[in-house]
Amino acid sequence: MGALNADRWFLRERIARHFPVVPAIPGVMSTPPTITQGTVGGASQISGSYNVPNTDAVFTYLGSRSAAFINGFTVCDAVRPSTGATSGGTGWAVTFLHDGTEFEIKMQSSSGNANYNVLVDGQYVVARASYKTQAAGGGTFRDRFVFGSRAPRHITIEMYSGMRFGGIEVDPTGRLIKAPVSPLRMVVVGDSLGEGSTQARPCGGYAWIAGRHMLGIADIWSASVGATGYVATAGGTKLKYRDRLAEVIALAPDIVLIQSSINDAGSEASAVTEAGLCFAALRAGLPAAVLIGTGVLNMHGTNSGYDTIGAGVQAALAALSGPTAYIANTQSGASTGAGTGSGQWAWGTGNTGATTGTGNADLYCDTDGTHPNAAGHDYLAWRMGMAARAAILAL
Repeated sequence: MGALNADRWFLRERIARHFPVVPAIPGVMSTPPTITQGTVGGASQISGSYNVPNTDAVFTYLGSRSAAFINGFTVCDAVRPSTGATSGGTGWAVTFLHDGTEFEIKMQSSSGNANYNVLVDGQYVVARASYKTQAAGGGTFRDRFVFGSRAPRHITIEMYSGMRFGGIEVDPTGRLIKAPVSPLRMVVVGDSLGEGSTQARPCGGYAWIAGRHMLGIADIWSASVGATGYVATAGGTKLKYRDRLAEVIALAPDIVLIQSSINDAGSEASAVTEAGLCFAALRAGLPAAVLIGTGVLNMHGTNSGYDTIGAGVQAALAALSGPTAYIANTQSGASTGAGTGSGQWAWGTGNTGATTGTGNADLYCDTDGTHPNAAGHDYLAWRMGMAARAAILAL
């Protein structure tokens, strides 16, 4: 075994050992805790509770830096640039272990996107589309979760950028413990699909679901912004992919996935050039990271322009040293119907509001005719996650 092959073998094993044995989209608890939402400014509903503050080392922050605070509450500080700022973010999380019968989440809301959901041992307490929310305004509130029995549980709170985390109120005989999580970090660079598009639920886009639940990488960052691409800038109001890579590199991720976008349609030659510059910049800044590129991710059929972008991305990756992979999710004529094993992941001309009876776009494309619905994000996450697993195992 040569030195390069040995390096790749160790890299592959380092990542693959975190893969779930049976990767699956998370479901909903059959016996969830009873949830009582607190009032703004209200005291703890748990008699004799004690507070574990958000600064305690027991908490592991995922997809956001843990050092950003407002009024003593942790706020999302993720990669979400528009014309240069790095803040906000469409999804972030905090995880820990809880041994007890109940707890409360201490939070503030700062916007209409102050939404959150909770996973207990990998299952959601409510359906992702039925996330919890609080009115905007900045007041402190505590939502109570009461279980039917005492047990050790792994808790993950997924939040939207408007939610501020203030710690956990613990029942008097309960205890919090730091959760073991994968040390790997993955960043997804994309457009509104990577951002979560129509999904108001926290961490509801394909990027988070694929990373956490299909690859076993808890620390997922989405550096995705709607209406952007390799070239597209939403009329100069947002940064194209390459112009936000400095923030990506600064995070020192183990894996970077760049999703090609329909927003670059009509600018294929420039998009191919930019793709080469993007991956070259990532390799220069992240010499050991796995770099993954995809074809144009979309909810309907492909065309020759999309194929041109995909081929350019594939060529750009092949020209690099180090571990790379291309995910071929678009290919003209390769998946005009069900049963094909490669090519276009979503196809057809319909959507959930105007079905045609042909193609899975009837099931997975939202009524706007462009973005995935909730089931569509789950489907894309499953396809992307399985493709990424295969690509990493082939390094």
